Amino acid sequence: MTQSIYRKYRGNMLVKVAARKLGISDRTLLRYETEESPVPNEVAISMARVYGAPKILPDHCSLKCEIGQIIHQYLDKHDLGISVLRLLKELDDVVKTKNCLIEIAYDGKIDENEMPKWIIIRKELAELKKAIAELEQLVSFEKIPNYALEIKNEPVIATQAL
Repeated sequence: MTQSIYRKYRGNMLVKVAARKLGISDRTLLRYETEESPVPNEVAISMARVYGAPKILPDHCSLKCEIGQIIHQYLDKHDLGISVLRLLKELDDVVKTKNCLIEIAYDGKIDENEMPKWIIIRKELAELKKAIAELEQLVSFEKIPNYALEIKNEPVIATQAL
């Protein structure tokens, strides 16, 4: 049986300790970890804080909602080096389209004969946008964990769902 994301991010923290810090019962935490019960968003946020694992949030969203699933599929998971190299490659591809973009934009409209070039430019821009999003996600959820979680200095305790 595959370990749930919620159990994986708890790491070596004892169930009793984690449950107390989350403000829920041991049994409720175990039901979340075995996926017998859905994890409410506010509990997932508290888990990210308590476990020091902000990456739980995008993983939680990818399981919880259709939008999160689409975003999770859209964003590839890479390490920092690969993400930076991909970003630079995509940026270079966009720079290569600069002269073509100037020609298209010069008269203030996109003519029918310019449309194939415009489609290529849009594709390159979309790939650059994706590379930027991947790098931002990687950095915000893995490299600067607590900044994303400091929301109005609210306490870590989540309300019990049941």
